[in-house]
Amino acid sequence: MNVRFTVVAVAMRRVSLQVASMVLLFSKEISAAIESAATVVAKPTVHVGDAIMDGSILSEYDNVWRVRVRYNDGRIDDRGLSSDHVRFRQIDGKRYLTRTEGTTAVIGKPGAMPTSGYSMTFNVFDPTTLKPLIGESRSSTGDAITRTFDGAHVSTRTRPAPGAADSVVDSDTAEAVFDVEGGMTGLLLASLPLRSGYIAVLAGMGDVGMTTTPIHVVGEETIQAGHVGKRKTWVVEIGASPSKTTYWVSKTVPYVIRVTVKASNAVASWEMLP
Repeated sequence: MNVRFTVVAVAMRRVSLQVASMVLLFSKEISAAIESAATVVAKPTVHVGDAIMDGSILSEYDNVWRVRVRYNDGRIDDRGLSSDHVRFRQIDGKRYLTRTEGTTAVIGKPGAMPTSGYSMTFNVFDPTTLKPLIGESRSSTGDAITRTFDGAHVSTRTRPAPGAADSVVDSDTAEAVFDVEGGMTGLLLASLPLRSGYIAVLAGMGDVGMTTTPIHVVGEETIQAGHVGKRKTWVVEIGASPSKTTYWVSKTVPYVIRVTVKASNAVASWEMLP
C-alpha cells in the first residue's frame, strides 16, 4: 500500500501505501502524519537506474485490503476496501508495468452520519528499474494530479476541484526520481534487497519539488496474509515516531501484506482479506 499522502499526493501520495487512495480515509491528523515521512532532508542512496532496485521479481497480481482505523479510546472504524491491480502492458513497443489502486470508503466519525468517497492512483513504470513514466491520482472530491516523468524533468498537471482550470508546473530535479509520492512505495520496497538493518533513502517528487524518503528494515516477521495463509515478511519503517508508517513486505505476490499508519489518536491499517 505503500501507503502516501498530501492529500492526494499522498493519500499515498505519500507513503504510501500507497498515498492517493488513502487520503480519503484519514483525518487531517493522520494525513499530516504520513506527510511527515518524506520531509526528512537526506541525500538519496538509491538512484533511478541503480541495479540495486531490481523489479525483475515483480509479477502481475490482484489484491484487496480491508482498511480499518483503531482509535486510542478503543473505537474501531471499518473504513472500506482498497484494491491493487498490476499488469504488464506494451506501450510504443516497450514493455511496462501498470498499477491501479482504488479505495472505496465510508467517511465520518463513529456514531455520526457518514458520507462515502473513493480515490485512486494509477502508475506506469519500467518493470525492471521502476523508473516512472506516468503517475495519476484522483478522488471523489474532484481533485486530480497527473505527473509525467522524463529523467530529471517532471511535469505536474493539477486540478484542485471540479470545473477548476488545470495548472501545469514543469520541474527539473537534481536527479531522476521514483514515484514514491504517487502510490509506488510498496513495490519500490519489494524491489530492494531487504534484510534486517537495511537502510536507504529514495528520491521522489512532492508538491513543491524533490523529496527524500528514508526507509529502515527493523526485522522480519511471519504474519497472516489473508486468504493466502502465512507469509514471511520484512518489516519496513518509514518516517519517525510518533508519525510512523510500517510496511510488512513479501518478496512474492502480492508483496504488500500489511500497512499501518500511526497518528497521535489512532492507527490506520491495511490488511489482506481472509
